[in-house]
Amino acid sequence: MSEEKQIAIGQMSIKTGGIDEEFSHLVCSLLLVSIVSSISAQDLSVTADTSKVDYPSGTANKAIMLIDSFEDGDVDGWLDGGGGCGFGPVFGNAGSGNYSMSVCGGCGHYGGRYYEIGGFQATGVSVMLRPSSVPSFNSYFVVGDSDIAINNGVIFFYAHSDGHWYIVGPDGTNYDCGAYTPYQWHDISFTLDWNWRTINVTINGGLRHVHVPFRSTTSTTLSQVHFYNIDVQCSNIDHIQMSSPPAIPGLFSDDFESGDATSWSDSQPDVPPLMYIYDGRAVAGAIGGRRGADIMCVQAAWTAGLPSGVMTRALISVAADDEIRDMPNNYGVPTDRKIMGASAKIADSWPDLLDGSIDTSLKAAGVTSDDFWYTGSNTSGGVTSTTCSGWTDGNALLDGRRGRTWEVNSNWISVEDATCGLTNTHVMCVAWR
Repeated sequence: MSEEKQIAIGQMSIKTGGIDEEFSHLVCSLLLVSIVSSISAQDLSVTADTSKVDYPSGTANKAIMLIDSFEDGDVDGWLDGGGGCGFGPVFGNAGSGNYSMSVCGGCGHYGGRYYEIGGFQATGVSVMLRPSSVPSFNSYFVVGDSDIAINNGVIFFYAHSDGHWYIVGPDGTNYDCGAYTPYQWHDISFTLDWNWRTINVTINGGLRHVHVPFRSTTSTTLSQVHFYNIDVQCSNIDHIQMSSPPAIPGLFSDDFESGDATSWSDSQPDVPPLMYIYDGRAVAGAIGGRRGADIMCVQAAWTAGLPSGVMTRALISVAADDEIRDMPNNYGVPTDRKIMGASAKIADSWPDLLDGSIDTSLKAAGVTSDDFWYTGSNTSGGVTSTTCSGWTDGNALLDGRRGRTWEVNSNWISVEDATCGLTNTHVMCVAWR
């Protein structure tokens, strides 16, 4: 069989208007750095196409490789993992088109079917999965390098017997991605950041988890896709795609008519040592704890036009072991970088941010136009007793600590308690590279 693989190259743009000039330089530098991780597909046969993939709002078009849509009515190219499971093409039960592949039986880990894809650093992986009944462990979708049976791959995703999807981290931690519906198709996509080695998970258009560490701590490429069940069940897979940012036309050119190459360098441009505070907006009701707040910040980063490759976190205290002041230890927030808003400097460093005053208020720095933001923090960034039950409860009878965005004294981070679930009280976010 000649496998159907396709590349769609589109324009990539980034919005930097209205941002401080120094931060604009950061955006441009990050964009240049991101090019070096673009697709390497010498081992793949590709043809030009303009197929569209559903990416989150605010992201650019990608180079797309279709691994298999099963529309040729066979499963040629899928190799036997040795677990003794039945498999084959299924007509009339597809996530997209007419055909999917079914795997039936309890195969054992990596004992189902797998596909060799060469090897490259995909930044996007999408698949359609149809899980089986509850309770059972099924629909394992694992993507990694040729040592996947040893290091357990980069993406390790499956349907748990408790009725939820999970993605697994490097220490075996299961990250809950929400409930699945047995015998229904689910459209699942993974956004991979190879710099931070983290994954964001989107299911049926909703962001379910962010900043999940790669399961493998050693893999540097993706070269195999595995699909199998642990329990004796039948599950289906369809429309597997991978993507990566393409080269950007018109970003740089040199016709060498000057007779020299003085503008060329063998080093990457320096990235200005900055952090950026931006508005994660507000939600009615419960925020969803740390995970929900971080999801808000990832979504707000797309809207704000921040470049891929930046790390984002919600600037909020959740519990005694998850305070704003502990974010450097918990999440690797740099402590020595200038902290910017959209139009002005807020603080010279992380310690300066939490010393009781800031240089420019959040409102004056162009971060937000609203007056208050939920912090759950005291003036030094420690957690308070009013956090809306760790930001999981939108009950109006509960309170959450908030700061005032037009203040530069300690009120900027801790001024009063307010009822939970207010839509005029926002969550702030921090981004850095």
